[in-house]
Amino acid sequence: MKIFSQSSGAQQIDSAMEFVFPKGINGFEEHTRFRLMPQDDSLQLYKLESGVDANVAFWVAQPSAFNMNYCFILTQAELDCLQIERPDELLILVILQKDADNQPFIKGTMNSPLLINRTKNIGMEKLLIYVDQAIVIESPQHSRIELIERV
Repeated sequence: MKIFSQSSGAQQIDSAMEFVFPKGINGFEEHTRFRLMPQDDSLQLYKLESGVDANVAFWVAQPSAFNMNYCFILTQAELDCLQIERPDELLILVILQKDADNQPFIKGTMNSPLLINRTKNIGMEKLLIYVDQAIVIESPQHSRIELIERV
């Protein structure tokens, strides 16, 4: 499908890159349809653009691009919303902000990752109350030690 974005111009988009967020994104609840457009493959950087208003868009990336990992449990309601059947269907993205030079970076969005069922094209924002930062130390002589700091 060919779409036109005010910021990116005409682009060919695979329909598999269009997602429904039934409850929207925090602060943008009226926007429930989004397109995920690759911007930089080496950085796993994407633009998530509203299907209703092209002026509503977010820079997003996979947390692994920034050496971040998430470990959380989904509630039954969240599983039902996402219709997850297998763990490999889940795509986790973080919303980035731009610095003064208009470059994306992570700031203040670690506690609300976007979860997307890449098979069924359904997404939601997972609001985390606490985010633990863990430093994992492994050595051949000792078992794994984790130091956790609650943020």
